[in-house]
This record gives sequence, C-alpha cells and structure tokens, in this order.
Amino acid sequence: SSGINAESGVIDQHLAQLLQAVSIEVQAGNELIEDGILSQLVELLATDRAEKAAEIIAEMAKSEDNRITFIQQEVIPPLVELVQSSEAHVLRQACRALGNMCFESQTGRQIVLTERGIPALASRLKELQPRCETDDDMS
Repeated sequence: SSGINAESGVIDQHLAQLLQAVSIEVQAGNELIEDGILSQLVELLATDRAEKAAEIIAEMAKSEDNRITFIQQEVIPPLVELVQSSEAHVLRQACRALGNMCFESQTGRQIVLTERGIPALASRLKELQPRCETDDDMS
C-alpha cells in the first residue's frame, strides 16, 4: 500500500510540474503534445485526477495550435462529461478547458454543440442556481 501511495505522490508531483510548465510557456505545451502526453491527460479526466488534467488542458488550450490538436484528438467529449461532476473545482476546470477550446475556434464551438455541451452546461447551471441563491441568502 505504501508503494501505491508513493507512486500516487509522484504522479501528483509530475502533474503539478506539468501545470507549472504549461502555465509559464505555451511552447512547453506544444512540445508535450508532440511527446504524446495528450492521451494520458484524457485518460486522467476519468480519474480522481480529473481536476488537474482539465486544468492542464485548459492552460494548453490557450494556444491556437494546441486547440487544433485537441479538437482533432477528441478531447472535448470527456470534458463535456466532466460538466456533470458534483465537485465544483472539477466543474470549474472542465468549463475553463471547454471555454478555451472554443475561443476563436468555430470548429471547437461546433464540436461542443455536436457533443451536446451547451445543453449539459445549461442543465448544470439550472441545478446549481438554487444552491447559489441559498448561499446569497446566507451572507
């Protein structure tokens, strides 16, 4: 069990370093895509590391070249699925990634529409609205 925990800690450390690298320099994201990291990030979207993976994708999607690659590699469908997450921090990063994917990209916007991303987002916002109103009443 301690071996698994140590391995998990190493993965988390690598994800943090990856996020830092792509946040500082867009070119780092381009190089990572060339190294094949994208499929691993997409796999992580279906794990307990979804928030960090979505955050890295959101940062990398700030680059037009990366957006094109993400669209071609079908990164949008798993992000649309994450919109249903009950965890606010995962939802936030999924929405950031989708927003960046759509920025100045008609193709990205079209895929979000095709993948039913807009209804998923609208439904999620309706679910969250009563909670937000309750939070406002408490302040």
